[in-house]
Amino acid sequence: MEQRSQADRLATRIAELGRLSELAVAGGNWNSYGRVDSVMPAALQAAPPHLRPSRMRYSPQDGNLTPNYDVDDVLACVGMEDAVALVPAPSDPEGTSANGRVDRIYLARDLARVAARYVQQDTRDSEHPALLLTLNGIPAAGGTLPQR
Repeated sequence: MEQRSQADRLATRIAELGRLSELAVAGGNWNSYGRVDSVMPAALQAAPPHLRPSRMRYSPQDGNLTPNYDVDDVLACVGMEDAVALVPAPSDPEGTSANGRVDRIYLARDLARVAARYVQQDTRDSEHPALLLTLNGIPAAGGTLPQR
């Protein structure tokens, strides 16, 4: 619920920027899943109980667990998309797509045209992969930053 609440505030702020929202980039450890991933039911069942509340939903009718896409949906409603859907990722840590990625970078759809490269790589030093998004600076520089 906390990630959903934070995503709501972030999405509201992005939307308030109006035209400047075309420059929005949002990344982090979202603790929920992205819709571009194929999260397998077996991965949900195998997840430790302490990870389940933010990453999945429980159906009392049939006892099934389903992926929680709240953050992805909130950011999508203001024109943000998962970078994996926009920029071909040259690396994908083993099992990432099957288990879902809780660490993601989102881009404004208009900013996707200047995205050059997206890498998600296992660092072996953390449970979280390192994320790197590279933008082509020449077209990106055509944007206008917010005035304070």
